[in-house]
Amino acid sequence: MQEDVPSSLRPEGGGQTTTGVTVKPEDLAQGGVALATGGASLFIEWAFNELVKLGNRPARVKWVNFPLKLNEAKGNIIELQPPEQTGAYPGTVEIVLETDANSYKKRVVFQQWDADTRRQIYSAEIQNFGAGHASERGPSGTTIDRLLLNPVQIASGTLKFISEDEILNEVLLGRYVLGDLAEVLKERTKVTFRWKGQR
Repeated sequence: MQEDVPSSLRPEGGGQTTTGVTVKPEDLAQGGVALATGGASLFIEWAFNELVKLGNRPARVKWVNFPLKLNEAKGNIIELQPPEQTGAYPGTVEIVLETDANSYKKRVVFQQWDADTRRQIYSAEIQNFGAGHASERGPSGTTIDRLLLNPVQIASGTLKFISEDEILNEVLLGRYVLGDLAEVLKERTKVTFRWKGQR
């Protein structure tokens, strides 16, 4: 399926995968309503259900819900820095993950969905771990990772926030699913998620 995605929709960088999603009857029933609203609610539902199938207990969130307080006692908070309207190159949007030094493993996964096939057609991730993972060092030892996307991808995209602070069957748990990305992510917009918390 990767070959079926136009090269203009396949940005550089990020871990690219093309796994499919099993569609249940209830997914199909929701399809008409979701597509009437631009498909956004259906994409969120698919991303959410993927995590539930893995035994996760995620929450659907919106831009207005930030900061997200996952485990405030450990300082595990995801802050959204003010979006930079001209912070990215023309023809792109940029998503940045910044984490503390000595942080738990943290990952943000972008997934692009196809409403016709009801499948994920592209995914990419930014994270603060992994062998050979190319990331930057910021102030005070923070880790910074970046993802550039084509604005066309945003309308049918979701973001998953995944962390290690609680593990189920040795798998990092998906905590939040964010949809309606186009509300904030316009062409040339850069958003930074400052995910606090240390071991």
